[in-house]
Amino acid sequence: MIVPPGPCLKGTPSETVKKERSVMDRRFSASWGVFACLMAILVVGCAGSGEEETASVPDDAPQGAPTEPLAQPVVEPAEVDVPREKIEARIASDEMEVAPMRMRSMAQPEAAPGASSRMMRAPASTGARPPLQVAAAEAEAVAAAEAATMPQPMMAPMMAAESVPDDTPGYEVVEVLYGTDRELALGAGIVGHFYPAIGLALGGLLLFGLMWKYQMARIGGVLAIVAICLGLFVARDAGLDYQKELRALGSGSAMFSGGRGELQYGACHISIPEVHEVGQLEAPSILKLELTERPEKHVVLLEVLSKDEEAFFADLREMVAQSPRHEVLIFVHGYNVSFEDAARRTAQMAYDLKFTGVPMFYSWPSQADLLGYATDRDNSLWTVSHLKEFLLKVAQNSNADSINLIAHSMGNRAMGAALEEIAAEMKEETKLFNQVVLAAPDVDAQVFKEDIAPNIVRASNQVTLYASANDLALLASKNVNGYPRAGDVRPEIVIVPGVDTIDVSAIDTSLIGHAYYGDNDSIISDIFTLLHQPTPASQRRYLKSASGPGGMYWVFEPGSGIADAGGAATR
Repeated sequence: MIVPPGPCLKGTPSETVKKERSVMDRRFSASWGVFACLMAILVVGCAGSGEEETASVPDDAPQGAPTEPLAQPVVEPAEVDVPREKIEARIASDEMEVAPMRMRSMAQPEAAPGASSRMMRAPASTGARPPLQVAAAEAEAVAAAEAATMPQPMMAPMMAAESVPDDTPGYEVVEVLYGTDRELALGAGIVGHFYPAIGLALGGLLLFGLMWKYQMARIGGVLAIVAICLGLFVARDAGLDYQKELRALGSGSAMFSGGRGELQYGACHISIPEVHEVGQLEAPSILKLELTERPEKHVVLLEVLSKDEEAFFADLREMVAQSPRHEVLIFVHGYNVSFEDAARRTAQMAYDLKFTGVPMFYSWPSQADLLGYATDRDNSLWTVSHLKEFLLKVAQNSNADSINLIAHSMGNRAMGAALEEIAAEMKEETKLFNQVVLAAPDVDAQVFKEDIAPNIVRASNQVTLYASANDLALLASKNVNGYPRAGDVRPEIVIVPGVDTIDVSAIDTSLIGHAYYGDNDSIISDIFTLLHQPTPASQRRYLKSASGPGGMYWVFEPGSGIADAGGAATR
């Protein structure tokens, strides 16, 4: 659901946060003076951006209220050429003070409803004049007649306000609901974020010193430069993390770690820039010298709002009721994914798929670390009971006519096991879920065929499996686990009755070949077709049938014009 950006999405860090950051910065400077000299520009650019982005409007400001009243010109009596005889006649009267007061007083303009702080409107008419002001009417009429040919001081700001174009933020905001069993996290502070970068830079300097001592200055210089450059790359990421921490602290957003916690609910607000391209998850690029996140350029997690269970499902029911087709889309992420990246990916997919229902995601405690595979594998099974509870509660309390599921990589372990338990408890004719998409499942192929897939078919209207021969991540998983994965077509593609298996090898040209479900235009268009015009694979003209040892599967035909099949990916 796309919502307009408002004041609730902006904020400035509290005084406590500012003091805390000041203390941490002083400690950082005292402890690491040498490194600070090398990276001063980068740290200032990254750490200072938290205030720059959120200093425009305070959290509690009402929408559309002006930040400062516009200065209004005051008409001095000398500017109006009133005949002297009129003034003398008025001095003799008891109302001598009334006319000058009305000539000099000028009400402050008030903000027009729904306008920006620069869009102002004139004060409302004061109605009938009191009796004491009648004597001043003649003088005012004379002044108005003679001033008609003169420039009107009140008109200048009014005309300027009307001519000022409305400031557009340059991005849309997508609201995504979530369920998670991650542990709540505390901020690491600036020093905590920069430890790895500090270590790399100091290590490079130490290496150079040793090489210099042993008369190998040239080699030492090269290695030192490499280490310092790596430190700069790491420092850039650390700066982004620190910026996100400041934004979360300033807006009161929840932060989640890779630890295990209880099942929690809430909503996220994510920016989608106007320059967004389908399949792209725009983020700051070091090659473009982008050191800060900007909503008008990047997909940014702006806010995370925790909700209790009752409020969460009340909001979900309301959002479903307001959607055109009363449907829900739930995404379950895979290995090496943070809570933030899961939220960003969900918003990007919902936007690219033109999904008009309620986008949601379930985030289990992945470590968001390449070296955390073993821990992620354990947590993907630990989370099954929570994911099952989440799916059942959404099915029972959302009033949705259609619940669609997308799982990626290791997320298929958790979702497959949860659906297996749900199917075992269901009546034979019950179909709780509509479309179920299994993208690059990092699941034992034999276990998937014999245990998981049949139960998913029982609980769903249509099941689609995407697999590729170019998936290097699943090839590595096979080497670690010892057995082929369901999302890998090597050595044999997985074919299960009731599941449309689609080989995407011909169109997946990415380097790793593992994230095609969200960054490949053709696959996004195919998922679009499943959600908007559900048809079996045999009726999708851009798919070609092929035969395998276990039966029939489908292959994307390059150049088949898939982008025209569903009309997706054309924003």
